[in-house]
Amino acid sequence: MVIKKVMTSSGLAPYDTKRPTICRGEENILNLIPINRILPPIPKRYTGYVSCFHPQAVIERRKNRHCRRTMGWALEPLKDPNCFLKKNCGIKQPSHCVTKYKHEPRLPPIPKDPPLMNLRRDTDFIRQNAAENILLKGCPNQIRRGIVDDRNGHFEPLINSGLERKYIYKPNYGKTPKYILRRYRQQFDTQQAEDRYNGEFLVRGTSKLLCDDEKEALIWGLKHNWEAVNKEYICGLKASDSTVQQR
Repeated sequence: MVIKKVMTSSGLAPYDTKRPTICRGEENILNLIPINRILPPIPKRYTGYVSCFHPQAVIERRKNRHCRRTMGWALEPLKDPNCFLKKNCGIKQPSHCVTKYKHEPRLPPIPKDPPLMNLRRDTDFIRQNAAENILLKGCPNQIRRGIVDDRNGHFEPLINSGLERKYIYKPNYGKTPKYILRRYRQQFDTQQAEDRYNGEFLVRGTSKLLCDDEKEALIWGLKHNWEAVNKEYICGLKASDSTVQQR
């Protein structure tokens, strides 16, 4: 910005040659003069070395972006109900799911006594140990089965990832737990006892249809009881009359 000075009544004063800001909608003669705007050059993002394989790497990365995603187990058709699982015909546990380790035989103890007269044996212990290790281990290490759950290549064993269905090899797989069976049994016994009590209560509260013999015996008993009570009542009245006359 260029600053000039102009002569005023109070002396020299700075004068800014920058074009004044004009709001839109206002009429001004300066708006009629065209202005040539020159945009500044855009700097490059990276001015260092760029490999000639960069475009190919970008295409391959975009192409293989979703190749390591997992969508769960593949859908399989249902089996026929007649082909049910029979005894001793289930899925056996594969060898890669076995977590137990076989203990290797221990090596012979180190001899405590030194060799006599500094005599050395002719046995080549290096070759002997190499041969024993090769025979014990057998084939080389197997390929590790795992899953990559990150775009940066984070590897995790398949058994610990949750995608390996190792729970189906448990002896109690597909069986109802014991505590649920115990609860069902308790509920069944409680319901039976309640039904039995309700049935007895209803039978106790309803009227019973008597036969002719029972009906006659009941009437005879009621009459007998009424006669006995009436006799006691009359005897009590006679006693009360005699006491009144004596007075």
